[in-house]
Amino acid sequence: MPIDQLMPVDKSLLRIVMAQLNPLVGDIAGNTQAVLTAVEQAVNQHQADIVVFPEAMLTGYPLEDLLLRPRLNERVQQAVAQLCQAIDKVAVVVGYPKVGDDGDLYNVAGVFYQHRCVLEYRKQHLPNYKVFDEKRYFKADNAHGLFTLHGVPIALTICEDIWHANPMREAVAQGAQLMLTINASPFHCDKPEQRQALLAQRVKENGIPM
Repeated sequence: MPIDQLMPVDKSLLRIVMAQLNPLVGDIAGNTQAVLTAVEQAVNQHQADIVVFPEAMLTGYPLEDLLLRPRLNERVQQAVAQLCQAIDKVAVVVGYPKVGDDGDLYNVAGVFYQHRCVLEYRKQHLPNYKVFDEKRYFKADNAHGLFTLHGVPIALTICEDIWHANPMREAVAQGAQLMLTINASPFHCDKPEQRQALLAQRVKENGIPM
């Protein structure tokens, strides 16, 4: 893949690589292989500590009624098992849908490290306006998950979460020193500028980097 798709960001303690790939909706096997290829490149070329992928990277976004297919969760869990087997010394954050123990479907960000999934964060705020209809498919959660890497407590959010003040504020109250947010949405004019302004606002409110 072109090297400009992997953008390293140096921090004093952690090297974060944002793998802004373009997954194919429904191609779980192909998207999973793209994740593994990008992780290898991020480690070999950028000495990454963390590689961050988009929301719903394993399935593509938006999935719409593909989410209603009975075998989708089984295929996603096969991909998750593949990531656990392959990922070792670098932390990888990747998005996917998952059926919880309660039988409901959640929009999840998983953290993979040392051959296991160390955290699964569930999206708290589900967009349900304009082109978005996530409440049709997903259940919202309100739990804040943190994981620690190289001594840094790190929190997660997913897309719509950062448009609300409470997820980042509450994560900081629990001790987060860094926020990672994964996103996927249709493009429209001026969206990058809107995102940058929003991120700057959240950082100023909470005093930690995102």
